[in-house]
Amino acid sequence: MTSKAPGDPELERAVALAKLLADGGNAVAILFVGDGVYSLVSGAVPSVDGSSIGPNVKRFACLPDIRARGLSDKILPEVRAVSYDEIVDLIMEEYSSVISYL
Repeated sequence: MTSKAPGDPELERAVALAKLLADGGNAVAILFVGDGVYSLVSGAVPSVDGSSIGPNVKRFACLPDIRARGLSDKILPEVRAVSYDEIVDLIMEEYSSVISYL
């Protein structure tokens, strides 16, 4: 989970760790919250699109944060926007560990 905006070194570390874990065969996802959703806009630098993050890392974005920033029609199509209830389900039921870069 990250709230880091594009260009933040912590975001780069989170993405690198996610890729490393996914390459090792782990089920990995990154949940983007707060300003982190800016990283999922087409053309963001650095981008976290499928070509840069790899095919094995799922990406989720907090829907209320997307809407609050006026990005509803700008988020990469492969990113799944999720509600607060869905975030709880992801954290509590889908994935066994959470690493936070907030």
